[in-house]
Amino acid sequence: MFALICPCVVDWAIAKPEFIVAQGLTNKGKAAPKTRTRPLTPQEQAEVLLDVKGLWAETAISALVASNIMPAFSDSTFRPNELVTQAQFQSVLVKAFPRSGYTVNASNQKITRSQAIVAVVKALNLRPSSTNLDNTFIDTAKISASAMGAIATAKSQKLLFSYPDIRVLNPNEKLSRIDLAALIYQALVIQGKLPPLPNSDVAQIYLVRDPSQAIAQINNINNQVNTPPSNVLAPPVIPPKYAGEPEAVRKSLRITAPKITQFAVATKSKGSPSISLTVPTGFGASAGNAFIGAGYQSSTRVNDGQDAGFSVGIGLGDPRELLGFEFSFVNFAVGTRSSLFENGGFNFKLHRMIDENTSIAIGVESAFTYGDADATSSVYGAISSILQLNDSPEQPFSSIGFTLGVGGGRFRSISDINTLQGTVNVFGSVAVRVLEPVSLIADWNGQTLSLGASFKPFRDIPLVITPGLTDIVGDNTNGTRFNGLNGLRFTLGVGYGIYF
Repeated sequence: MFALICPCVVDWAIAKPEFIVAQGLTNKGKAAPKTRTRPLTPQEQAEVLLDVKGLWAETAISALVASNIMPAFSDSTFRPNELVTQAQFQSVLVKAFPRSGYTVNASNQKITRSQAIVAVVKALNLRPSSTNLDNTFIDTAKISASAMGAIATAKSQKLLFSYPDIRVLNPNEKLSRIDLAALIYQALVIQGKLPPLPNSDVAQIYLVRDPSQAIAQINNINNQVNTPPSNVLAPPVIPPKYAGEPEAVRKSLRITAPKITQFAVATKSKGSPSISLTVPTGFGASAGNAFIGAGYQSSTRVNDGQDAGFSVGIGLGDPRELLGFEFSFVNFAVGTRSSLFENGGFNFKLHRMIDENTSIAIGVESAFTYGDADATSSVYGAISSILQLNDSPEQPFSSIGFTLGVGGGRFRSISDINTLQGTVNVFGSVAVRVLEPVSLIADWNGQTLSLGASFKPFRDIPLVITPGLTDIVGDNTNGTRFNGLNGLRFTLGVGYGIYF
């Protein structure tokens, strides 16, 4: 028996108008039931955002999404309240200002509002017309000495928005995506790359100016929503919620809501090259996903036969919300050693996405077998993660996929197999996506080193072909029944995803 190479496809991209793809499959689209044959343009993507209409920074968000400076997520959401990491901030800043010079100290660490302001001021190379914050903010004392000059410069250059209260900067709070969009938009306005916000735009209310102007702005909006005027600076009456209240402000200011054209979510590429050859990954199939796959291997060092098999599988549940469940059937040794459906087994996997690019799984291969299948039941746990190296999978060397796992059964060492030891062993894989349709893979299944490549030859057809060589370091099987074939072997896996 050999380890059947099943379709193993993972979405390597984030923040793109395309389906998230798990092991051989895509996640069901949430925004629309239909798909397009081409990807959404950035302009179209800006028009279908599901959680932006009515926000105070709607104009800024739509402009940056349309310009591909701040792409939205694959489910057509912008997620305005999501906090921004240093790496994400750098990605946006470089797109807006290629020579920003910003460096990342801790990629996954969230960036604060004051840190972002300082970085944008440096990127624009702004010269302060004033270094005095006067009484602009009631929490000026919270601003660090190192950031004071840059924030004063930003205020004097009309770079800052502060929502929901323009008196409160909250310099040490973590930066949200909506605040980042407003900051970058206004920075591009200062450079003349985007048009200034019209006076009728609700975001003008939160543009930090001199204190006297701020008081006039707030009193004006309070009056327009039938709040009694006050001689004392009061916070805006619009709470930081994205429900119906902003629409009321729209109407009171006579702002026409933009026309939203409904497009179906596009699938830029159904599926991606595999990230493993012979080992299971932390990703798995979920509801609306199914797959079929076939595997073949033949000895290339000693001529002692060949083997083939196929598998079918289906997914249930939602690994992003709770858990995904993958069930598959494997038909072993078709052709030379047995007939169709004579020998088979069943596999199970539970998996959970812990962030956009990382998933964990526990599973059992060959949990149940029948016929003369010589497969050993193999319990395992695995974690897989995709490290983004570039913003788009269209760029060369866009990402690296890692899998690390531990398991028993077929993952044990040769010596433990030969002595019938019920131990566990470590396995893993590394895959580099060298081109959008191609990844190069190395994996270790606890006994043998395998090298190969995975190809997705057709952009809109979820077919993945994965050839490789296993037992690279030589014949270490010692003729065990467990592995069936000895020595360096050629392997070939073909997988096809089904989406419903």
